[in-house]
Amino acid sequence: MLRENIVIAHISIWSKDVEALKNFYTTYFECQLQELYFHKTMLFKSYFLTFPSGAKLELIPSAVSFENKTSNTERGFSQVSISVGSKSRLYKLYSVLLSSDTPMVRHPVKADSGYYELVVLDPEQNRIAVTN
Repeated sequence: MLRENIVIAHISIWSKDVEALKNFYTTYFECQLQELYFHKTMLFKSYFLTFPSGAKLELIPSAVSFENKTSNTERGFSQVSISVGSKSRLYKLYSVLLSSDTPMVRHPVKADSGYYELVVLDPEQNRIAVTN
């Protein structure tokens, strides 16, 4: 159904030290740093790093204390973002996911960036953002 044009759009990481991660990925993996991104709708800031291949990594500062945390819901990887190639394919997949009772975190919305995005949970409760 969606075999062509499916790529991982970006991977996001919650971070207690964004500067250290920016330095690590730009130094050792030759990533290019994009300007600070402010998501007006969801009220958070993040940095995108682009690998030489074009793959993207998003670093999100976490305001949550990391001490005494038993889960990684606010630290480490936060989600995988998968692009299906078009808005119509996103809505087609959305219908399939709804009919399969896949847990829905966020129904399709248009982000400030212009992308359409929905967020679901995989069988192990990992967040998967699906974009056009």
